[in-house]
Amino acid sequence: YMGALIKGITVGPSPAWLKEALESVGQRSINNIVDATNYVMLNIGQPLHAFDAAKLVQKDGKYAIGVRNAKEGEKITTLSDEEYVLTPNVQLITDANADTAIGIAGIKGGKVAQVTDDTTDIIIESANFDGTVTRRAAQALKLFTDASLRFQNRPSPGLCAYGMRDVLALIQEVAGPVKGETPHGVSMEVVDVVDVYPTRPEPSRGVSVSLMKINDVLGSNFRNE
Repeated sequence: YMGALIKGITVGPSPAWLKEALESVGQRSINNIVDATNYVMLNIGQPLHAFDAAKLVQKDGKYAIGVRNAKEGEKITTLSDEEYVLTPNVQLITDANADTAIGIAGIKGGKVAQVTDDTTDIIIESANFDGTVTRRAAQALKLFTDASLRFQNRPSPGLCAYGMRDVLALIQEVAGPVKGETPHGVSMEVVDVVDVYPTRPEPSRGVSVSLMKINDVLGSNFRNE
């Protein structure tokens, strides 16, 4: 799970090129922040999400994001204004300082931390959620999204870092004037990026195969002269 805090953003319409790129693949433009996360997801396959930091609780000047199973009967209202009653087999993203659900892990964000035109500070999520857990939760809730479909196909955990890199660069490009000075009177700033990766998988083992073997299996007449 990677999280980044960005301060001093300006939420508004996306530039024409970003709108056109999303609309060309059937994605509706929402605002420059949400569009940036969707663009990167569609480009490299890493789902991302943005939370309004001002709607989260700080303790000792710090935000805390948690991931836990839902409590029996716990409820969440998603960005589409739909309320879901949850069971413990559904994972949640929480404001850990308040133990409040702010998203359904790997599926959809919650209304409570929605990015709006008044948002100035955001927390970006780039994470890797278990494909089986995500698929079962989506089926139980009958809530299938672009994110859940990608996670059930088990993208590489290493993709999180590339997704975070790309979305931070894109947000800095589209969420403020060219000179970086926002109407709020403060410069846009990526304050910090945190990467929590407690259990790294074993490195993949390489295998060797000859071109001749590949061609024999595929039935091709091509030979490397």
